[in-house]
Amino acid sequence: MFDRQMPGYYALERNVQAIADQCDVASTIDVVTDDEAGNVHKLDLDWFLQVTSRTDPNLLERRRVRVKVEMRQIKGRWKITAMEPVSILEPLRVR
Repeated sequence: MFDRQMPGYYALERNVQAIADQCDVASTIDVVTDDEAGNVHKLDLDWFLQVTSRTDPNLLERRRVRVKVEMRQIKGRWKITAMEPVSILEPLRVR
C-alpha cells in the first residue's frame, strides 16, 4: 500500500489505474537488499513487469528496472513512502 502523503502519489495512482484498465500485467519482484533502521525499510528491488494491451495482444512491453523503495510503519501498517523510479508503473506506451 502506498502512503497518500508520498510525493507524486496521485500521478502514480492514475498510472496504475490506467495499466489495470488497459492491460494484462505480469510482474516479478526480487528483493536484492532490505536495509532496516528503526521503523524504516529501504529496499532495492529487481522488478520485471510485462504489460500487454487487451485490445492488441501484439502490443506489449517488458520492463526490467532496479527500483528503490522506502517503507515505514504508519499507524501499525506498512506503507510505501518513496519509490524511484516510478516510471516502471507508467501506462503502456503506444508507438
